[in-house]
Order: sequence, then C-alpha cells, then structure tokens
Amino acid sequence: MASPGKAAEPETVTQSTEPAPEHEQNAAAEQANTPTEIPHEIHSIFGPYNKKFIILTASTAAFFSPLSSNIYLPALKLLARDLHVSDSGINLTVTTYLIFQAISPLMIAGFSDNSGSSGTVALCQGVVTDIATSAERGKYVAYSSVSTILGPTLSPITGGLLSQYLGWKAIFWFLTIFAVPVFILLMFFLPETCHKVVGNGSIPPTHFLNKSVMSYLIEKKLAKEGTPIDRAQQEALAKNMNWIFPNPLATLVVLFNKEAAFLMLYIGLLLAVHYLILTGIPSIYAAAYNLNEIQIALVYIPYGFGSVVSAFTTGKLVDWNYRRHAKRLDFPLVLNRKLDLTDFPIERARLEVALPLLYFGSALIIVYGWLLTLNVSLAGPLILLFFITWCIFAIYQVTAILVVDIYPDNPATATAANNLIRCLFSAGSTAVCVLMLQGIGRGWTYTLAALLFVALSPMLWVLIKFGPGWRRGFEHGSGQRWNYHF
Repeated sequence: MASPGKAAEPETVTQSTEPAPEHEQNAAAEQANTPTEIPHEIHSIFGPYNKKFIILTASTAAFFSPLSSNIYLPALKLLARDLHVSDSGINLTVTTYLIFQAISPLMIAGFSDNSGSSGTVALCQGVVTDIATSAERGKYVAYSSVSTILGPTLSPITGGLLSQYLGWKAIFWFLTIFAVPVFILLMFFLPETCHKVVGNGSIPPTHFLNKSVMSYLIEKKLAKEGTPIDRAQQEALAKNMNWIFPNPLATLVVLFNKEAAFLMLYIGLLLAVHYLILTGIPSIYAAAYNLNEIQIALVYIPYGFGSVVSAFTTGKLVDWNYRRHAKRLDFPLVLNRKLDLTDFPIERARLEVALPLLYFGSALIIVYGWLLTLNVSLAGPLILLFFITWCIFAIYQVTAILVVDIYPDNPATATAANNLIRCLFSAGSTAVCVLMLQGIGRGWTYTLAALLFVALSPMLWVLIKFGPGWRRGFEHGSGQRWNYHF
C-alpha cells in the first residue's frame, strides 16, 4: 500500500475530443468559477489501486452476511427431514436470520459514521463513499459487490458439498473456523477511512480502535521519513469524535426522507423477488428434476456467473451515463474532488441504467416460472437463471449507489436503513415462498411476483421527476439543509 502521507493527484476527465495535458486539465478545474466544485479539497489521498484493495478488504468482511444466510440452502430438505419439520417450517430459519440481519446494522451504523471503524460487516458501502466520489463510484461497484456476488454463489456449492459428505452440522463448523482468518485479515490490512476520524486519509487516527496493524506500520514509516502530519487537524478530529452508545432509532430517520423511502422500498421489493427465486430452488429442483444436495448446489453456478457479469458491467454503464449527463449539462467531470450535486440530476443518471433491466428481467422471471411448471429440459431454467440474476444484481447495484448519492453525509446510516428494509422484505418472501409454490404453483408464483415488480416501477419514475426537487427541499429537523457535498 502506498504511503498515505502524500496526497493523490486529482483525476480529471475532460469533455473535449482531444485529450488535454494533465496540468491544463487541473488548472482549468481549479479556475472554473462554478458553485459545483470545491477547490483544493481532495476527497481521498488513496490512489486507484489502494482504493480497490481497501474496498476488497472491507468486502471480505461483508462476505459473511450472504455466506451465512445462503450456505445451507441446498441442505434445507435434509435439515427438514432430520429435524422432522415441513419445508415451509425450515424456511423460517432463513427468515429469522434475515430479520436479525436487518436489525443488527441499526446498532452499529451511527457509531461508524461518527467514530469510524468503517469496515464493519454491514458498512462496505460506507467505505466506498469514504474513498470514492459519485463521478467515479460506478467503477468500484464490482469490488464492493464481491461479497454479494461470491457469498450467494460459493456458499450453496460449499454447503452442498459439506452436507453431502460430512453432514449438515459441518456447515456451521465451517462458518466458525472461516471467521478466524477473515478477522486476522481485517486486523492487519484494513485502514480507517471515516472522514470524521482521518479526514481524507492523510491524518493518522489517534484511538487504537481505529488502527489496524498496517496503520501502525504506515505511521511509523512516515515518522522515519520525516513526513509532516497536521497535528492540529488530528487533535480537532479526535476531539470531535462521538464515542456514544448508538441509538438504533436514529437510523430510521432516513426513512422520513421521501426520496430515500421510495428508493429503499423498491430495493426491498427487488430483494423479495430475488429471495423468492433463490429459496425456491431446493424444493423446486428436487421435485422436478430429482436432484440431490450437490446437484442442487450446482444449480447456483449460473446464478453466480450472472452476478459476476453484472458486477463488472454495471459499474461501467453507471459511470458512462453519469459522464453523458455531465457533458449534456456542462457539469465538471473532475475525479477525486468533492462536488456539489444539488442541481445535478443524479437520480436520472443512475436509474436510466436500471429501468430497462427491470422490465427485461421481469419478463424473464415470468418465462422462468412457466418453464419450471412445464418441466422442460434443465438447461432452459438454468440459462434464464443467468440472465435473471444479471438483471437483479445490476438493478441492486445501481440503486445501492443512489442510496449513498442522496444521503452522503452518513452513508453507513443510510446503508443500515436500506439493509433493514431489504432484509425484512427478503424475510417475508422466504417465509411465504414454499406456501405460494404449493398453493398456486410455480408459474403463477413467479408471474405475480414479476407483475408486482413492474406495477410498482412508477416509483422509480417518480424519483427521476421529483427526486432532485426533494433533495433540494429536504431539511433536517433543526431546520438546516443537508449538505450534499461529496
């Protein structure tokens, strides 16, 4: 990791067809007399490679969230048999986990926004916001999404192998053992990124809880090289840190922001449809194709490929559409600089990527349900799983980026509120999945889910039309306007 004592140069994207020299680009950005740019304020000192490393490290911690909720999906039939419960009854274990997964971030999000330690499992998006601005955030979405990709992809395969050869109890022993190396990785290599603790990364943290082993080594190296540290700013940041017990209800305040509430409710619906497909796989494919635990685990492979392709294509689309609108509005395209997006249509720039995929994915979900009803060749549903997952993950990545775009001052708190809604919706979907499949069949279950998804999509069109105005008009309870500099 490069030394953080030297600030990274701002990356500038020009709108001219002829690339100008870097010094001219930076000079033009500095001299632009526009309210949208905050001169001389570097968002993060970390360079592109260091940003990727930090995001990947934080994503490793977040890996446990989807890992632990999905690893025993292939073993659900086996668990139901050994514990003498119904399929819908065993699905309630997944429901219970998702409920607690929804509640736990409420306790830590506000603490992280105010006191750092941003590598907490639920706060990977907070780390991304700490080190990447909206203009460049899309290209890092693949790295921040590693946990949501590899967790649901690898965990069913791992769980299927363990349950088939060692029994379902081995799944939980695996989770316990695997936690140790991940903890060591975070303790050594994840630096503090919270701006309220380390500024843009150039100020070493003062409290030991905010320091990894790497932080100690970097600080020692800076001292040895004689690199100056702004001690006055370091003391000011330390003085302003709020070491208070977190109030879980504070996170719910996010939902009183109309724009955030609309967006998060739709994300919740998206994840409900996602889990309706995911948790239906074991019972559907065991009954329709007579698959065992390992074979059911392999069904998740096209699901994994779809999510991987989605992660590494969505970010490029998001950044491309942002640049397109910035060029259209003559908005400055300066990377790693804080910009005021109050008058920039960030909702349109993001959601124009998601909406076509929403309608395309919904049509595929309907076809998927009826192919399973007709018991066609296994290849048909598996191919559709790939494309459905590609669409679902792309929509989720775009909307998750928009959540922190519209709530930049406390990204961890916004992420926790988003996590609450999506997990509660997912828990409800998991609880009724088997009941719906048994009651109305596979075709109608997924048809109704897709039609509901489409029927509520005008919520996103409302955000495109009214979101910018809501952002400009939204005020805190104290009467002060939220600061949208990020």
